[in-house]
Amino acid sequence: MKQLQRAAQAASATHRGIRGEIKIGVLALSAYGILNTALREFQRHHTKVKVLVHEGTARENLHRLTLGALDIALLVGDIDLTGFFSERLWNEGVYIVLPASHKLAARAELNWDELRSETFLVDGGGPGPDMQIYLLKKLGAVGFQPNIDMHDVSREGLMHLVAMGYGLTLTGSSTIGDSTTGVVFRRIADGGEEISTNAIWSSSNSNPSVKLFLNLTKAVVKRHKAASK
Repeated sequence: MKQLQRAAQAASATHRGIRGEIKIGVLALSAYGILNTALREFQRHHTKVKVLVHEGTARENLHRLTLGALDIALLVGDIDLTGFFSERLWNEGVYIVLPASHKLAARAELNWDELRSETFLVDGGGPGPDMQIYLLKKLGAVGFQPNIDMHDVSREGLMHLVAMGYGLTLTGSSTIGDSTTGVVFRRIADGGEEISTNAIWSSSNSNPSVKLFLNLTKAVVKRHKAASK
């Protein structure tokens, strides 16, 4: 049935443009960044394609992808899954988000060693579980367990908790335009910390909107790189 639906979507491409729908799995939506721009421009340029977005953890989105409930998923890190294509779309620098009143907020850059005693906040959905693993890798040591609190809130809610002094969190460079008051964004000192966002989709998926979305997103990434030079 899934293959028949996808074949019907592919056959509906006419001189008036692609029709149908595309189901996209994402870790978190934001009012800023490359993903926001790509989704907005796709909606504007391909008005006959219905975009359905599912926000969830990497595990949830991969599960939905393998069941055929998603056409494409955007995930953090490299994914190697038999029967699926994957492509790196963009890299972004890792930033620490601190309360504006924090003792380290006056610093232009921070390093991991001076952050080991801090409490870090992650959300229970979206990129939260992946960020928890990332923090454990960066802050963990033999005989030491970093303090990581998981909250069942949105990314915006997490930012507000940081502003209220509950702890620190991580974000990518594409979202540092967040308008939350009371927080500051600081880069890791060595400048080499990056996280990658990758697209993954089934090799048997014939939905033409997948290619459209990939091409448009890559064009947005190219523009973003050119503007940041």
